[in-house]
Amino acid sequence: MKKYIITEESMTHKGCVLWRIQYIATQEKGGWIQGEQNLSQEGGAWITEEAKVYGEACVSDDACVSGNAEVFGSAQIRETGQVYGEAKVYDEAIVEGVALVYDRAEVCGKAIIQETAAIYGDACIKGERIITGNQRVVEREYTWEDVNSIQSLKIVFSGGQRENRLYANGRHQVGVHVNLVAKDKANNIIILPEDEVFKHMEFVNMLNRPYGNDLKVSANPGEYVLPIEKIQEKAPTASLGVFYFSTDKDLGSEKVCVRCVVNQKIDPFGNPVEKKVEYTTANENNNGNVTPNNIILTVLLPRAFDLHEIDIQTFVLKKVDGYDSILTKHYVKFKDTAMATMHHAECEESLWFHYKQKGNYKAFSTTTDSKIKADPSAIYTAVFVITDKWTIEVTSTNHDMPGLCLWTYRVWHGALWKNTAWNELMQFSLFDLYGNDVKIRVETLDDAVLKFTIVK
Repeated sequence: MKKYIITEESMTHKGCVLWRIQYIATQEKGGWIQGEQNLSQEGGAWITEEAKVYGEACVSDDACVSGNAEVFGSAQIRETGQVYGEAKVYDEAIVEGVALVYDRAEVCGKAIIQETAAIYGDACIKGERIITGNQRVVEREYTWEDVNSIQSLKIVFSGGQRENRLYANGRHQVGVHVNLVAKDKANNIIILPEDEVFKHMEFVNMLNRPYGNDLKVSANPGEYVLPIEKIQEKAPTASLGVFYFSTDKDLGSEKVCVRCVVNQKIDPFGNPVEKKVEYTTANENNNGNVTPNNIILTVLLPRAFDLHEIDIQTFVLKKVDGYDSILTKHYVKFKDTAMATMHHAECEESLWFHYKQKGNYKAFSTTTDSKIKADPSAIYTAVFVITDKWTIEVTSTNHDMPGLCLWTYRVWHGALWKNTAWNELMQFSLFDLYGNDVKIRVETLDDAVLKFTIVK
């Protein structure tokens, strides 16, 4: 079934007769094609606004060509590739994946633009070049000094929502986007690199007062960025800055705004000036240049875990070595009722923290490794030193179930005349997905029973 028709509306462009298309389901008019070979009748592929596709070029899958863009020759725009603005793609060039080509960029020859690559500005990619991954190519990268005015300034969380929560443990991060439309002295919209936006933004409250060190801001995500959010696509004309917030301060609930300062060279009437102009999304001291907006950040105290939220399970194995012996494995993790998922554990590996010998009875306590995921194929080998000349080697599975694994080993054999006992401090930490941690001290009691205590 066809999704579009070719209307009777036509134009001549570069010697080719092009025809306006129309989406059958909605009657929406689209862009211009020379013939049905230029736009697939399947999928979500579309040509809209004043975009033109002609020659043997083809737009297919869910790709889109819009604005005043042109695609011609034998070029292919496919998958979810986008071409817009004043961009041109021609010859045998291919734009695929979720790649973007926009502004006045040109892609030609046998060039391939794929994955999440973006070509913009006045860039020209030609020949047999392959631009892939997260590469960004622009003929000229604008800097903050090129900015003369800000048309709009907005702040959102990276999932697009206005509200989010942050644990005040210094580890948990939430992603924040700042979108701005910047203009140069000629009043043209310019696209700034992310790092330029990052360097020139300051976060303030509704009274336009900066947070300073109370709110830590990073350009890079750490281990504890939650919730995992879909990164919102910026508008074609907007510059994007990506920020990651963390804090160790009890800030409560805050309405967070953003501000920046521009060195203005031309005033709105075209007169040369030299002055600093502040743009802020705060309510106070807003000069009316941009619409006030904010995000609501609720800062939670670091979570404190109790022992009743810690799950300790044991496996007992007898005669694992040919002797009269018992190997006990202890697995420590958060209980399901604690509503916490383990991120990782920090523990000194292969730490012998207890030994007792009383006649022919010998007992040992040791950590294994710091891994916490269940892995039935994982094994661990411990060498229990009885005397300088006598050791017992035991190998067993080490991650039968999730949790940090500790071993206690008891054996009854020989050396009736010796009595020795010693203990070392044993302490480890469990971390949840938000970077909240609980420190646990382990003490070995009689009969190699482990006692677990929360360290406040």
